[in-house]
Amino acid sequence: MRLSKCIVSLERAGKVVETDLAQPTLLLAAVLSFICLIATPTLAQETEAEAAAEAAEEEQTEQTEEEAPQSALAQAELAGVEEVVVTGSRIRRSTYTSITPLQIISADVKREAGLIDAGKILQETSTASGVQFDLSFNGFVLDDGPGSTTANLRGLGAHRTLVLLNGRRIAPTGVEGAPSSPNLSIVPGLLVQQYDQLLDGASSIYGSDAVAGVINAILRKDFDGFTLEASPSHPHHGAGAEQAFGVSWGRNWDRGFIGFGAQHRDVDPVTLADRPWTAGCNRHYEVDQAGRIRNRDLRYTALYGMEWDDCTVGSLIGRTIVPRAGSIYYTPGYTNGGWPDFSESGAGWVAGTFGIDGDLDGRTDVTFRDYSLNGREQFAHLFSPFRSTTAMLYGEYTLEGEANLTPYFELLYGTSAYNLNSGALQFFPWVPAQNSYNICNPEGLGVDCGLAQDALYGSPGY
Repeated sequence: MRLSKCIVSLERAGKVVETDLAQPTLLLAAVLSFICLIATPTLAQETEAEAAAEAAEEEQTEQTEEEAPQSALAQAELAGVEEVVVTGSRIRRSTYTSITPLQIISADVKREAGLIDAGKILQETSTASGVQFDLSFNGFVLDDGPGSTTANLRGLGAHRTLVLLNGRRIAPTGVEGAPSSPNLSIVPGLLVQQYDQLLDGASSIYGSDAVAGVINAILRKDFDGFTLEASPSHPHHGAGAEQAFGVSWGRNWDRGFIGFGAQHRDVDPVTLADRPWTAGCNRHYEVDQAGRIRNRDLRYTALYGMEWDDCTVGSLIGRTIVPRAGSIYYTPGYTNGGWPDFSESGAGWVAGTFGIDGDLDGRTDVTFRDYSLNGREQFAHLFSPFRSTTAMLYGEYTLEGEANLTPYFELLYGTSAYNLNSGALQFFPWVPAQNSYNICNPEGLGVDCGLAQDALYGSPGY
């Protein structure tokens, strides 16, 4: 640039000098032109050196810019930072560029806290608050069967929460019936690296089964030999111990890996009597104006003269419904009418209008509390015994070439056994009139129920 300026000044000065050399201004221009002519070789050499320096600097800058991504990637690998791909979008985005809320749950961190099963891990999330994942407590056939662990975000149901395995859908699994949702516990917990929860609805991407959200279980790809884990669990109240054993093995290559894992769970049953909050019977709780808690039911004692305790009525058993008479209750060795070993509880068409004291002992012959199932089903299961075994073999390999093809395979096997004892159930079978065991068949082992009812009406107690 200095050389160019001098040349321009010289040209301008030359033109002026040729015009008039007598003027002082023109004389000064001529002197300056002479100085530029003298300094031109020096300025040319300086300009060539600066140009070479600038070229070297630009080349070094380009080389640095090319190496910068590799250096950053190497630093990220050394720091153990992995890129996170958001679940719920077919466009690959990082955690910070996605507009949808994402929650990443590390399986290794949860294992350190003693949580291996997927249901127990996901149960702690905010979107599952108040919703039960494990259906061993109250599962039915329509809920994919008891013992299943189905995802139920926001309480919208398992059929509105999509479950993925490595970004791919899992086939429905469950016990009995026709399951419509996948069982999360079918995947061995040791093979899961993390759980990605898309907390926003993704129906536009996946369909109506992702209205509540998406759960994506991402399996491990880095293995370091053989791993064995055992996690026994013993509740504070004793019953309901759980034993879980798992093994995993895998091997990594430059272009692929192969992994295997198996897990076995065995959960002992818990009955109603094994927990203090379910033991005993259901009771009334009423707080009066003085702040006292009342439990005793006074209705049946005050109106019908029946002996009672602090328990509610509940379902009644041990009775037979007789046409035009109502329910008569089994009282072995005694009857207040003409039915052998059966007695009427109340008078008239409205059962329980008043209690009947047929033997005149001052107490009602039939007390509903003696026939109530409330408090007598302590053998029923609160948590039923459950046993499951799962195994999985999977792997992938990236082929050489620009196509970057990666074939993969996934083999999954699972079996579950469940036994439910729901307690006593009511059922009312109809007995044909000509059946010899019909209580109202006088030609068999029964009696004429009309005459039996007349005997009740004619008794002194009635």
